[in-house]
Amino acid sequence: MGLSDATPSVASSGSLSPSATHRMALVLRTGLAAAAASLLIGLGLLVSAGGSLDLGSLAPLANRAAFDPRTVGSELWAGHGGGWLTLGLLLLVATPVARVSFGLYSFHAERDPLLTRAALVVLLLLLVGLFALGPLLR
Repeated sequence: MGLSDATPSVASSGSLSPSATHRMALVLRTGLAAAAASLLIGLGLLVSAGGSLDLGSLAPLANRAAFDPRTVGSELWAGHGGGWLTLGLLLLVATPVARVSFGLYSFHAERDPLLTRAALVVLLLLLVGLFALGPLLR
């Protein structure tokens, strides 16, 4: 029994084509790799700017009043570690949303109403958590 035999498929009902399953996995791998790279760059920049990485060097990031997406680009351009960390976190949050959105599209295209509805519910829950509950918990 090889490794591929023991790995469960993404679509256990068999309704999703192998190419769609492959593309969904690619979305997750790409998002995770991009987020990890951004976080590592941000940590590296913080260490190089301060000489060491301690919790005190991350305090300015925690004390921000609110997230302002307009500042991320300027922080990235200026080479600030905080901008790279913010981008990495945004990518980490966006990756599951992108995967579920792609799943919704794929299930709808392959005419699977049960999985389409399930993906829609999951996507709505993710969006409610991000945009409605998240700001309330701040």
